[in-house]
Amino acid sequence: MSAIDITDTLLQQYAKLSPEDLKRTPAEPPLDLHPQAAEMFVKMAEHAVHHIGIGSADYEDYTVPVTGLALTNCLVACEKATITPSFENPLRPDPWVRETFIQQLMAELNLEQAARLRHGIWTCWYDPQSDRAHHRLTRRRRQSALLLLDKLAQPNLLQRLLGRSLQDLSLDELCHVLMASPEVLYFVTRTDPAGWTKFESAIGVNTEEMAALAGFLVFLSFAADTVGHSYWYDEPFLAKLWDIYVQAYPQYKPISSTLLIKAVSGFSMAPSEAAKTLMNPPFFRLYDKFLRNPCFLKAHNLVAGMLIIAIRRHERAWNETLGSSLARAADTLGSMLPQTPRLKVTVRRNYSGGDVDLALYDTQTRELLLCEVKTVYDKHRTDSLLHRFEEAKVNVSRAVSQLRSTERTIASGHLTMKQLFGIDAPPPSRVHMALLTWFDPIDITMETPDEDILSLNFATFLWLVQESVGDVQMLAVAISELRNIWALALLRPLDLGQPELTADVEVQSSLLDKRASLATLPLSPMTRRIILQMQTVDDVMSDGEASPWISYLEDTRSVLAGR
Repeated sequence: MSAIDITDTLLQQYAKLSPEDLKRTPAEPPLDLHPQAAEMFVKMAEHAVHHIGIGSADYEDYTVPVTGLALTNCLVACEKATITPSFENPLRPDPWVRETFIQQLMAELNLEQAARLRHGIWTCWYDPQSDRAHHRLTRRRRQSALLLLDKLAQPNLLQRLLGRSLQDLSLDELCHVLMASPEVLYFVTRTDPAGWTKFESAIGVNTEEMAALAGFLVFLSFAADTVGHSYWYDEPFLAKLWDIYVQAYPQYKPISSTLLIKAVSGFSMAPSEAAKTLMNPPFFRLYDKFLRNPCFLKAHNLVAGMLIIAIRRHERAWNETLGSSLARAADTLGSMLPQTPRLKVTVRRNYSGGDVDLALYDTQTRELLLCEVKTVYDKHRTDSLLHRFEEAKVNVSRAVSQLRSTERTIASGHLTMKQLFGIDAPPPSRVHMALLTWFDPIDITMETPDEDILSLNFATFLWLVQESVGDVQMLAVAISELRNIWALALLRPLDLGQPELTADVEVQSSLLDKRASLATLPLSPMTRRIILQMQTVDDVMSDGEASPWISYLEDTRSVLAGR
């Protein structure tokens, strides 16, 4: 193979940069800023979001949250400007708007690319024969079968919380439930109902109103695409559209247009505030109007995205209510596990020297699963800001330390199954450990020194425990196997801002290898059952079609052989 690994060389060059070189800098307005510049920027962002939507968004350099950060920094220039704005529908961006949007987007892409190399998400290779750079995905952040399970597990969890089958819903009802269900916040609202009620009172909006606004945002996007109206809204126009919306969703009629507009205002941000917090608001507050943000719909779950803003705006109220009680989410999670004679579950048990959030003990196999439960989620969803989630929110090092400390205490005999579960049972024959996070389908410990600790979100964990019927050994084996089966990738040209150097990047799909190839892997029966429910390349590729796909099957085989 002629390619040369140049990752270390690039990292050395990044190390020479000063913090100022990688600092986000909002755009400054020119004296002759176009009166329609704000909506021009939004339309360019919408075009980018549409472009992303027609392909894979998994670990491209071009994602919706990245686009949202670039848009925000552009709109800061409009906020600073002293021009008299025009709200006429612009037909095309003027040269300064186009150039500024591209510059801001390239700046964000540079931050993403640097972060992916620094955090071990990419390695970079150079082929002198073809004079081409090639960015390869490492195991650290590949889209695995475990992460793909989120697309099955989240609707399954939602159906369970709703108490009705999603198959009974019309397509319109299903879309509404998936996009705007208050059940998304179940692990906050049901874990501490009194605390949530106090927080609702502090922010002036309740869960039902947040869900109503989320659905309304989807309607506004549809209406704008259908009718072609502006991204600008004033209060009378919002009230008129709200009256139309509640005709389709009469369950929201008790919410007046006045209350709806109050909610819109409460979750809107001036561009400068959004730039400071690095968040994607549903609306920008600008020129005494509301400018709809096309990135909000796909940057995050809608209701969760609004919760992010509410927490930021009312941090003290959050800390005094839910922020101090979210450890109880382990109780909620534990109560949702299957009740089988063989499976014993305990939550929030203290012992001398530590505590256990959640533990599962299988009386048949005598295998134990220790879990650290983190009711946190990634509010940015960009790789350049991923460290904020891992270090500040999850605090991975502390969570890992706690798990290992508990494991040692059990091994030493100082923590028994009687103390943990209240049962007379022998010590575990094997201890597994897992780090559970709320929303994000992300494997935090993959390709780290702590890779033996499993990492998955609440919905996927619940789905897999149900599938295992309380068999902890089967559960742990399946999770380990699924996290090491990766989706296929394709090559896509990568713009490095250097026309003299061509480059490409591996972009993952949501498709697994051919079923015949997967059948050759030494997998457990539970894993085989699960991957049969997932899409493979067989579902999209005709017989005899040339294969452009990049497969990581040999990596999977190597990992499984080393177990």
